[in-house]
Amino acid sequence: MSNIKQYFVTSHTAHGFVNYLASNISEVEVYLVSHPSLTFKTQIFQQLINYFSENDEPIEVLISGHSKHYIEGVIVPSRSLAIVANHIMSNDRDVKQEFAFGRSIDVTEKHKAINETFQQAYNYIAESLQTHMKIEDFYIQVMDFNRSNELIAQVKEQFITSNVRGDLRQGKIYQRLFGSNTIHGNYNIVPELLPTVERRLYLQGGPGTGKSVFMKEIVKSCLANGYDVEQYMCSFDPSSIDMVIVPKLSFCILDSTGSHKFSPLSDQDVVIDLFKQSRTSDIEEQQKEAMTQIKDEQRTVRKKGNALMHQAGQQIEALEKMLMHHVTQAEVDRKVSAILAILL
Repeated sequence: MSNIKQYFVTSHTAHGFVNYLASNISEVEVYLVSHPSLTFKTQIFQQLINYFSENDEPIEVLISGHSKHYIEGVIVPSRSLAIVANHIMSNDRDVKQEFAFGRSIDVTEKHKAINETFQQAYNYIAESLQTHMKIEDFYIQVMDFNRSNELIAQVKEQFITSNVRGDLRQGKIYQRLFGSNTIHGNYNIVPELLPTVERRLYLQGGPGTGKSVFMKEIVKSCLANGYDVEQYMCSFDPSSIDMVIVPKLSFCILDSTGSHKFSPLSDQDVVIDLFKQSRTSDIEEQQKEAMTQIKDEQRTVRKKGNALMHQAGQQIEALEKMLMHHVTQAEVDRKVSAILAILL
């Protein structure tokens, strides 16, 4: 099993740009890498990843919400440290030390133009979510919530071991995403995350069938029993949960429907079909005409949003080309050596 775990803490969503870095670095010392170029910082992080990985130290890699080709940080749990890019760090977080490079380069206006393009894209993604909620209404009207509650109770009993220690503490939530709406389109790393646990529960069901509520109830139970959880929010609608991993129980539960449908990896895995269990399996046929029209509207809006995301990507790539024009590999190597000398 790889000693590298990857995930996202940022994404472009229907709610705008979201950033979940804080919960993932709350208990570690933080070092900041500052530079106007995403590429420069990524090269720094990649060399740090190589160093720690070659020394068999487990690390967590923060993939950029902009693109899978960029990296936004590295966390080394065994050393209780995180090295994070300045563009995702909030000003109210204490930093052990900042490694500042390229301070003389002012790209304020270019970043402003890029952010304006992203904002236009968010408007279309938000409109797409509102359209999506019309489809949810069809499912909610016929949903058997009592059956869903019964299933939640069964899952708690089967997968969540009661913790009866006298020193029981409240579990902690590490909020993350397993994918992002990137400048190159939707991208996720679920296939890399699923093998990190021994037991998996796949929830299948239409929008509004309670998959996110199901997972929220599992999270509550885990926290009450003192288990930390990795809570992966939906990169389309970050008010919903797409997956939960409980490392101590080597267990995960995820939404495995539609664009992110995944197959079981072992005989221990369980699939719960909420289409059947909640009595919503016939709704798409009953409302076929209305749903087809709504989905067509949604595709049209999302296409506009994706085009603007691609446009923002072109702006970013043009800026990166300019910023990296005179940067040499020897310069990056020197910076990494200086960083490691302080970290180690």
